[in-house]
Amino acid sequence: MPRILIVDDNQKNLYLLEAILKGNGYEVIAATNGAEALAAAKDDPPDAVITDILMPVMDGFELCRRWKADEQLNGIPVIFYTATYTDQKDQEFAQKIGVDRFIIKPQKPEVLASEIKRILDERQEKGTVQTSWHVSMSGKPCRNIARFCSTNSSRKSCSWKRRLTSGRPWKKNARH
Repeated sequence: MPRILIVDDNQKNLYLLEAILKGNGYEVIAATNGAEALAAAKDDPPDAVITDILMPVMDGFELCRRWKADEQLNGIPVIFYTATYTDQKDQEFAQKIGVDRFIIKPQKPEVLASEIKRILDERQEKGTVQTSWHVSMSGKPCRNIARFCSTNSSRKSCSWKRRLTSGRPWKKNARH
């Protein structure tokens, strides 16, 4: 299940976005400003971030700048979902700093869900994501092992990546 980090200082907007995403099969993590979102993403990177622009502490523009400058996060899509800063010049600026999508609030739930699915599909096609789940040696779901292998593409010999992408079943305590 893909994990989406949502960022908005308005609790009603967070609630609505969370309901839409969970209703479409996504796991959701919420933050109320850019600084909170950045800290949460560094602890456990999501598959995408959807953020408002106008927020206290750290706005969406600064979040995007720092996100794209961070080696661990820069391959993860940033989606602006906002009702402010909606002029063409604002959209061009957002694109210049690395935003992957600019969506103007409000949107119909099905339109928003299809855009998110589209960007995650594009990301997977580029090869920056293996799958949304992985198995650790203990047999429990583990999100970071294949992410490590896929973000360190120079490590072509990564046995975890070979095992996860080979389609062969995982055997506990086996050498891979």
